[in-house]
Amino acid sequence: MVYSVAEKIQIFTCYIENNKDKRAAQRAYRELYPNRPTPADNTFRRIYQQVNNTGSFNRKRRVVHANNEDQLDVLLYFEGKPSYRYS
Repeated sequence: MVYSVAEKIQIFTCYIENNKDKRAAQRAYRELYPNRPTPADNTFRRIYQQVNNTGSFNRKRRVVHANNEDQLDVLLYFEGKPSYRYS
């Protein structure tokens, strides 16, 4: 399921307030937001780890687009420069 940043903050807060006990956090979330689907217990830990590792509630993805022609251009460029040294 995709959560908004506001929902991730609520999930994170429940996890912290329940001493990082994912099942207790899940119960607390269910009580606080009875009209919402309750996240899986592992979601609480996963969001905590994401924030702890990245400092952000947003997932940062790096997308690299390269096709065969681009790769060939790069190889040919460096092949023509035999004196090039890697640092």
